Amino acid sequence: MPLEQLLPYVPVLAIVAGVLLVLWNERARIVSAIRAHRPTVNTESGLTPAERFDRFYALRNWCEQAGATEAVQALDGVVLPAIVKGGNPS
Repeated sequence: MPLEQLLPYVPVLAIVAGVLLVLWNERARIVSAIRAHRPTVNTESGLTPAERFDRFYALRNWCEQAGATEAVQALDGVVLPAIVKGGNPS
């Protein structure tokens, strides 16, 4: 490819290279800014197992009264065993 065909693209390539260089040098600051805006997951509910079971039972009764049988089955199959084990459902 002759040099004359590349000359019109040199300014664009220089700008792109400069932007990439700035982004590379500021990657730590960019990552920390993204992490600052990311919501945190609260893995500790602060509830006792009895309180968790009471909330579970209220939700299960509400789903049962609403006729949501799939939700009741999911609660019985996933959430209740997690409460019994003392962990969080996945």
